[in-house]
Amino acid sequence: MTPTLASLVDLPRDRILEVVPALLAARQDLPGDGGERLRARVSRVLQEIPEGAFRELVRAFAEAGEDWRPYDANPEARRIADAFMESLVAPGSGVEGLPHLDALVEAVGRGRRGVLVCNHLSYVDTTATWYLLRGAGRGEAADRLTAVAGPKVYEETVRRLAAVALNTLKVPQSARLAHNEAGLTPREVGRLAVASLVQARELTAAGRLLTIYPEGARSRTGRLGPFIAATARYVAEPGTLVLPLAITGTEAIEPVGASTMRPAVTRLRIGAPLDVDALREEGEDREGVLRAARRAVVELLPRGYRPEEGTAELA
Repeated sequence: MTPTLASLVDLPRDRILEVVPALLAARQDLPGDGGERLRARVSRVLQEIPEGAFRELVRAFAEAGEDWRPYDANPEARRIADAFMESLVAPGSGVEGLPHLDALVEAVGRGRRGVLVCNHLSYVDTTATWYLLRGAGRGEAADRLTAVAGPKVYEETVRRLAAVALNTLKVPQSARLAHNEAGLTPREVGRLAVASLVQARELTAAGRLLTIYPEGARSRTGRLGPFIAATARYVAEPGTLVLPLAITGTEAIEPVGASTMRPAVTRLRIGAPLDVDALREEGEDREGVLRAARRAVVELLPRGYRPEEGTAELA
């Protein structure tokens, strides 16, 4: 039986050492003895965590997503995520365009703000991006990623375990989406969105690489959908460089509606940064900047992932 969020937090350490490896192994559909090897890897990581760090990991798990604010990654959770993703990111996976990321990181070091804009295929998009960048020798940049995350990221046990391994900023889903969190009125969504924008500004000013998925929801077809116009507020801040990303393969790791994950070749393509100040000087408004970012993502996507003809740019 899968433990609830509350019951997992309340378990003693020895039971957590039993339950978590089994839970994570059960979520992957791996050939041969892949499940047992995954369980062994996660068990080894958990057993090596000192008692104080272990209590901090459990506390971070318990608190993740309980409020509308930024959450910093837990270092022990990152070790677990690394062990978990090792069997999901299949051989042949990789990253293209690393010099563009390096240029962004260098510019952020000089005081610019960095925002990454990516298509959205799966709940594992950010974890896979983090894992791929670390594997490509860009661990410092990977650890700066801070994903703008909706409430559902924190609502299920395994997803919350993954979220604790990442820097995240919990924000409300747009009131225009059918799956917006129950109980939030458009006025409340607006108030929380303004607060989230202030927090995002503070994060980028501190050198974090804010990562957003402007479609607002995972693609059901694999093709890029319209960007939600309200996400323009994250990309159009003065001093911002927008880094377009295109991820593929994560929809095969964890398809929409699936209960298990499978290995798949996962690729990340990185485009040249867009200078928001230059775009604004050319007359682009906030939505114009967002459209430019979307077109840059489209150019990076393989043909089968590009929008259907006639798809609106913004919604």
